[in-house]
Amino acid sequence: MFDFPHVERKTFSRNFLRTIIFQVSYDEMTDLTEKKSAITTIFKDKFPRVDDKITNGIQIVISNDKTPITRNIQDSKTGMSLEFKSSDGQKVLSIERSQLTYTSSNKGYTNFESLVEDLSGITEFFSLCGIDNVKKVAIRKINSIDFKVGGNPTDTLAQLISPDLLTNLYYIPNSNYIKQNIQTINYQLENHRLNVKYGLNIPPVPNSEIAQVIIDIDLFSTDKIESNYVFMRATEINNEIFDIFNWTISDNTKKILDGQN
Repeated sequence: MFDFPHVERKTFSRNFLRTIIFQVSYDEMTDLTEKKSAITTIFKDKFPRVDDKITNGIQIVISNDKTPITRNIQDSKTGMSLEFKSSDGQKVLSIERSQLTYTSSNKGYTNFESLVEDLSGITEFFSLCGIDNVKKVAIRKINSIDFKVGGNPTDTLAQLISPDLLTNLYYIPNSNYIKQNIQTINYQLENHRLNVKYGLNIPPVPNSEIAQVIIDIDLFSTDKIESNYVFMRATEINNEIFDIFNWTISDNTKKILDGQN
């Protein structure tokens, strides 16, 4: 897609993932409520905790150019959704009339293959609901490297992010007073979108001793594809996210992820 330097994907012995979102959008269904029982049966082994909800009002919303963590639901008619949770509550599967969203915490996520296994019933779901095509496939991975502030926090940023991305950092005066330094890169190529955020964040908590290095990668395709090709497209997206993550981090961070530091 965006031709970042390719590396062979691997599973590190450590990770800094905080949230993983996988999302598929499709044409709106009209009979989601009626299919609740059958949908529950499809996903009950992986997501035994079930809730159906109708939400009124405005929730937190992220623009259409980004994969949302929460969704805007404004009325009881279109707001019907089914929510499934894993036994430990670390994974949530939300099914709405026009999209399916899987969200996992770092504790619930092992690797992309485990995500595919969790959603092994998605083909049956598509068949049940007559979804022959999807119009969006998205993956977003949010990494947060927390560290205790001691001295200049930008020094830690320089140790964890690739030096090629921090060329201006050393020209900033009084960098030890920086509370946030987040860089954003947005790409668009035909029907593919990429949003990359990386940098330093110190939460606005009085006397906080914890700072974070954030790496937030959101990649999605809005090509219309047959529903049985969803995981093929998702695999392409996930592989590119790994390339982007590898491009973003320093050699020192790679050693930490490998358990060498």
